[in-house]
Amino acid sequence: MRILLTGHSGFVGGYIEDSLARVSNFEVVGVSRHSGFCRCDLTKFDDVACLFDKWSPDLIVHCAGELDVDICQRDMIHAWRANLLSTKNIVVASQNAIPVVFMSSIAVYPDSPGFHEEANVGPENFYGLLKLFSETLVLRNPKSLILRFVCFGNSAVQKRLSLTDYIKMK
Repeated sequence: MRILLTGHSGFVGGYIEDSLARVSNFEVVGVSRHSGFCRCDLTKFDDVACLFDKWSPDLIVHCAGELDVDICQRDMIHAWRANLLSTKNIVVASQNAIPVVFMSSIAVYPDSPGFHEEANVGPENFYGLLKLFSETLVLRNPKSLILRFVCFGNSAVQKRLSLTDYIKMK
Protein backbone atom coordinates (compact mmCIF):
# COMPACT_ATOMS: atom_id res chain seq x y z
CA MET A 1 0.00 0.00 0.00
CA ARG A 2 1.38 3.39 -1.01
CA ILE A 3 0.57 6.22 1.39
CA LEU A 4 1.03 9.85 0.42
CA LEU A 5 1.85 11.69 3.65
CA THR A 6 1.62 15.46 3.36
CA GLY A 7 3.46 17.53 5.91
CA HIS A 8 5.75 14.63 6.74
CA SER A 9 8.43 16.99 8.04
CA GLY A 10 6.08 18.62 10.56
CA PHE A 11 5.29 17.72 14.16
CA VAL A 12 2.36 15.36 13.50
CA GLY A 13 3.63 14.10 10.16
CA GLY A 14 6.97 13.13 11.72
CA TYR A 15 5.28 10.86 14.25
CA ILE A 16 2.99 9.33 11.64
CA GLU A 17 5.88 8.69 9.28
CA ASP A 18 7.89 7.01 12.05
CA SER A 19 4.94 4.78 12.92
CA LEU A 20 4.20 3.82 9.33
CA ALA A 21 7.88 3.06 8.66
CA ARG A 22 7.63 0.20 11.16
CA VAL A 23 4.96 -1.51 9.05
CA SER A 24 6.68 -3.34 6.22
CA ASN A 25 3.77 -3.47 3.79
CA PHE A 26 3.41 0.33 3.62
CA GLU A 27 5.37 2.50 1.22
CA VAL A 28 5.28 6.04 2.57
CA VAL A 29 5.81 8.91 0.17
CA GLY A 30 6.63 11.89 2.39
CA VAL A 31 5.51 15.18 0.85
CA SER A 32 6.69 18.58 1.97
CA ARG A 33 7.00 22.00 0.40
CA HIS A 34 10.66 22.45 1.30
CA SER A 35 12.24 19.13 2.20
CA GLY A 36 12.00 15.39 2.12
CA PHE A 37 11.49 12.66 -0.35
CA CYS A 38 8.95 14.44 -2.52
CA ARG A 39 8.60 18.22 -2.74
CA CYS A 40 5.29 19.72 -3.76
CA ASP A 41 3.49 23.02 -3.33
CA LEU A 42 0.03 21.80 -2.33
CA THR A 43 -1.44 25.25 -3.02
CA LYS A 44 -0.94 24.64 -6.76
CA PHE A 45 -3.50 22.24 -8.16
CA ASP A 46 -1.37 21.25 -11.17
CA ASP A 47 1.47 20.26 -8.84
CA VAL A 48 -0.89 18.16 -6.71
CA ALA A 49 -2.39 16.47 -9.79
CA CYS A 50 1.13 15.63 -11.06
CA LEU A 51 2.01 14.27 -7.63
CA PHE A 52 -1.00 11.94 -7.72
CA ASP A 53 -0.25 10.87 -11.29
CA LYS A 54 3.37 10.13 -10.47
CA TRP A 55 2.83 8.17 -7.25
CA SER A 56 -0.70 6.71 -7.63
CA PRO A 57 -1.34 6.62 -3.88
CA ASP A 58 -3.72 4.14 -2.27
CA LEU A 59 -4.24 6.44 0.72
CA ILE A 60 -3.59 10.10 1.53
CA VAL A 61 -2.79 11.24 5.06
CA HIS A 62 -3.03 15.03 5.01
CA CYS A 63 -1.07 16.68 7.83
CA ALA A 64 0.28 19.70 5.95
CA GLY A 65 -0.75 23.21 6.82
CA GLU A 66 0.05 26.27 8.88
CA LEU A 67 -0.42 25.23 12.50
CA ASP A 68 0.74 28.38 14.24
CA VAL A 69 -2.48 30.05 15.41
CA ASP A 70 -0.79 33.45 15.77
CA ILE A 71 0.53 33.34 12.21
CA CYS A 72 -2.93 32.32 10.97
CA GLN A 73 -4.46 35.35 12.69
CA ARG A 74 -1.75 37.70 11.45
CA ASP A 75 -1.49 36.46 7.85
CA MET A 76 -4.90 35.15 6.86
CA ILE A 77 -4.09 34.85 3.16
CA HIS A 78 -1.09 32.64 3.91
CA ALA A 79 -3.19 30.61 6.37
CA TRP A 80 -6.03 30.22 3.86
CA ARG A 81 -3.63 28.99 1.17
CA ALA A 82 -1.69 26.64 3.46
CA ASN A 83 -4.73 25.13 5.15
CA LEU A 84 -7.85 25.43 3.00
CA LEU A 85 -6.57 25.72 -0.56
CA SER A 86 -4.11 22.85 -0.12
CA THR A 87 -6.89 20.65 1.28
CA LYS A 88 -9.20 21.57 -1.59
CA ASN A 89 -6.53 20.63 -4.12
CA ILE A 90 -5.98 17.26 -2.46
CA VAL A 91 -9.71 16.49 -2.34
CA VAL A 92 -10.25 17.47 -5.97
CA ALA A 93 -7.19 15.54 -7.14
CA SER A 94 -8.31 12.44 -5.23
CA GLN A 95 -11.51 12.42 -7.33
CA ASN A 96 -13.29 10.69 -4.43
CA ALA A 97 -11.45 7.50 -5.42
CA ILE A 98 -8.56 7.67 -2.95
CA PRO A 99 -9.28 7.62 0.79
CA VAL A 100 -8.17 10.79 2.60
CA VAL A 101 -7.31 10.90 6.30
CA PHE A 102 -7.44 14.53 7.38
CA MET A 103 -5.65 15.64 10.51
CA SER A 104 -7.94 18.30 11.94
CA SER A 105 -7.88 19.96 15.33
CA ILE A 106 -9.86 20.49 18.49
CA ALA A 107 -9.69 24.17 17.50
CA VAL A 108 -12.97 23.58 15.64
CA TYR A 109 -14.74 23.43 19.03
CA PRO A 110 -15.80 26.43 21.12
CA ASP A 111 -13.69 27.47 24.09
CA SER A 112 -15.98 26.02 26.72
CA PRO A 113 -15.33 23.59 29.56
CA GLY A 114 -16.09 19.88 29.41
CA PHE A 115 -16.42 17.38 26.63
CA HIS A 116 -17.50 18.46 23.16
CA GLU A 117 -19.90 16.60 20.93
CA GLU A 118 -18.80 16.14 17.34
CA ALA A 119 -21.47 18.46 15.92
CA ASN A 120 -20.95 21.16 18.58
CA VAL A 121 -18.47 23.28 16.67
CA GLY A 122 -17.65 26.94 17.11
CA PRO A 123 -14.08 27.93 16.29
CA GLU A 124 -12.62 30.79 18.31
CA ASN A 125 -9.93 31.78 15.79
CA PHE A 126 -9.14 31.78 12.08
CA TYR A 127 -7.07 28.59 12.34
CA GLY A 128 -10.03 26.69 13.80
CA LEU A 129 -12.36 28.13 11.16
CA LEU A 130 -10.02 26.99 8.38
CA LYS A 131 -9.84 23.49 9.88
CA LEU A 132 -13.64 23.35 10.03
CA PHE A 133 -14.01 24.52 6.42
CA SER A 134 -11.33 22.00 5.39
CA GLU A 135 -13.31 19.22 7.09
CA THR A 136 -16.31 20.18 4.96
CA LEU A 137 -14.21 19.79 1.82
CA VAL A 138 -12.75 16.47 2.93
CA LEU A 139 -16.21 15.09 3.68
CA ARG A 140 -17.08 15.43 -0.01
CA ASN A 141 -14.98 12.30 -0.43
CA PRO A 142 -17.07 9.40 0.96
CA LYS A 143 -13.83 7.52 1.69
CA SER A 144 -12.56 10.21 4.05
CA LEU A 145 -11.73 10.11 7.74
CA ILE A 146 -11.32 13.20 9.92
CA LEU A 147 -9.31 13.09 13.12
CA ARG A 148 -9.72 15.99 15.56
CA PHE A 149 -6.95 15.98 18.10
CA VAL A 150 -4.40 17.98 20.04
CA CYS A 151 -0.71 17.13 20.25
CA PHE A 152 1.69 17.58 23.07
CA GLY A 153 5.19 16.21 23.30
CA ASN A 154 8.68 16.25 21.93
CA SER A 155 9.22 16.79 18.23
CA ALA A 156 9.98 13.71 16.14
CA VAL A 157 11.72 15.97 13.62
CA GLN A 158 15.19 17.13 14.67
CA LYS A 159 15.12 20.39 12.70
CA ARG A 160 11.76 21.55 14.12
CA LEU A 161 11.31 21.91 17.84
CA SER A 162 7.94 21.66 19.56
CA LEU A 163 6.71 23.79 22.45
CA THR A 164 7.66 20.93 24.77
CA ASP A 165 11.22 20.97 23.40
CA TYR A 166 11.51 24.71 24.08
CA ILE A 167 10.21 24.33 27.63
CA LYS A 168 12.68 21.51 28.35
CA MET A 169 15.55 23.69 27.07
CA LYS A 170 14.71 26.53 29.46
